[in-house]
Amino acid sequence: MRPKEFVIILWEDPSSDFDGWQDIAKLAATKMTTVFSIGWPVREDENHLYLSMDWSDESCNTIGKIPKHAIKARKSVKLRGFPPKVEEDEVDVTERA
Repeated sequence: MRPKEFVIILWEDPSSDFDGWQDIAKLAATKMTTVFSIGWPVREDENHLYLSMDWSDESCNTIGKIPKHAIKARKSVKLRGFPPKVEEDEVDVTERA
């Protein structure tokens, strides 16, 4: 199954870890980090957008879970000529960037 949409998401993420007990004064002073995430939406529910950064015809990987309340902008992007048709013998796997 191929994803139908490729997106760029602009969202705000806390710049610190909120696991465990937090000092209220520090929590109030926490600054948000503006983040750009790109990928294929693979699931969406009431609270989160699940974004895959890697996919194949049968599976996906590297899933980001973005809280919907943190999303400031969402843009669908048309990927022209994607996915490219590449024959196995056209790919040189010995050459690395």
